[in-house]
Amino acid sequence: MLKERITTAVVLLLAVALVLFVLPPAFFYGFVLLVILLAAWEWARLSGVTESTHRIVYAVAVACAVLLLFLLPASLQFLIARLACIAALVFWAFALYRIVVQPELASSTPTPAQNHDLVLLTIGIFVLLSTALALTALRYQATEHSVWLLLYVLALVWIMDIGAYFSGRRFGKTKLAPRVSPGKTREGVYGGIAGAVCLVIVALLLHAPFRQHASVFLLASVAAALISVAGDLYESRMKRSRGIKDSSQILPGHGGVLDRIDGIVAAVPVFVGIWTWA
Repeated sequence: MLKERITTAVVLLLAVALVLFVLPPAFFYGFVLLVILLAAWEWARLSGVTESTHRIVYAVAVACAVLLLFLLPASLQFLIARLACIAALVFWAFALYRIVVQPELASSTPTPAQNHDLVLLTIGIFVLLSTALALTALRYQATEHSVWLLLYVLALVWIMDIGAYFSGRRFGKTKLAPRVSPGKTREGVYGGIAGAVCLVIVALLLHAPFRQHASVFLLASVAAALISVAGDLYESRMKRSRGIKDSSQILPGHGGVLDRIDGIVAAVPVFVGIWTWA
């Protein structure tokens, strides 16, 4: 199992590095499109869609919507991205509130017998489209856009996740959302935030342009790190409601694509929303 996880992680990191640093922009767009396609297929499963054909139709429809957005003029695409990311900020903040502050409401998740699929499928379209737009905005359109800004935000999510894991194991006592994800603790979140703040400080020290917008950079970073928890918990809630451990088995040793990007789909749009509007 560990060997599978390490092998898959290395392959994924190499693929990301190749797309970001070596190949032309078309490959970056193609890579994002592929990730969204696979994530949409998994989202349909977590939404209760049992027919494989219907999942494929949903995934292809979401991917086609993303492709159409990518074909828009850059200025219009960026405007839509900014609006979508502000909407995503509101959505994920509310989602985090419901899951953590109102666990009794958050635990009332739909069962397979209830017809809530359309709501979740619609949410999935919004979440995945806003993620695709946010990723491309960071790479090519946002203020100080660059491969390094994109990598920074991705690293922010990863460090938040790693810090929360180790801090939770060492100091975790108070459950964050026991009805949704029993293993997550408030102490783990504090440890993740501490790691994220350390990354923010390093980024500010190493990259002078970020220091020109230090307050906005700090606000966007901390907000993104916190909201990444909402993405993780939201997917956990969907899986728990369907009695599923992983979103799929596409990635050996890691589960599904959504299992790897659940924090990213929340954090990246929130970062872009604050970074481009503040």
